[in-house]
Amino acid sequence: MSKIGVLLWRKLFESGDAKRLAKQIQDLSDLDIQRDIAYLPDGDRGHLLDIYRSKGASPDAPLVINIHGGGLFASYKEVNVNFNYEWARMGYTVVSISYRRIPETTLWHQIDDVMNALRFVCENADTYQLNLNQCYLTGDSAGALLALFASSINTSEQLQGDFGIKGSGLNIRALGLVSIMLDTQRKELIERVRHQSNLSLLQQGFFFRICQKTAFH
Repeated sequence: MSKIGVLLWRKLFESGDAKRLAKQIQDLSDLDIQRDIAYLPDGDRGHLLDIYRSKGASPDAPLVINIHGGGLFASYKEVNVNFNYEWARMGYTVVSISYRRIPETTLWHQIDDVMNALRFVCENADTYQLNLNQCYLTGDSAGALLALFASSINTSEQLQGDFGIKGSGLNIRALGLVSIMLDTQRKELIERVRHQSNLSLLQQGFFFRICQKTAFH
């Protein structure tokens, strides 16, 4: 797909999300929300995160890190606000992260963005009262794909070397992933991600190993 085509699809995606979110305005007086914290200090909107918790929540509340969807080319963290509100109300602290989008960047850079966000969480846990002993990673659509990449790289020195991306130091206890991108029966989808990813042949091989081993379909 051409760059213009991707940008047109982005506009369509984000228009639908904006209409949905406009109908879902709710009272947030029970929540404590810290918005637009920069996990990289470069002024890029894709390098921001939000923190959600119920007012008066314990610093020991379990931590959920959420990665939004959007086909890798659309949306930022705000698209998942309702998901974050509800998890915060259920007693979790939620960190919701953004990442840069295709075509302005590549899949490798998106994975690197996610890993930078995870490192920020690890290094600033005391400042923001985040419980690293109970840390979970969730993602939908493209966010699930990025979460799977990030969690695999996070625990493997070999993959960190292959990708040239450092681990985060986080102990991620479980993943919650929902995505058609993890449907390993969709061979044409896997091929499309492969050819549009700008990953090296070695990194593409890792992508296929993930697809072969994943059973979320």
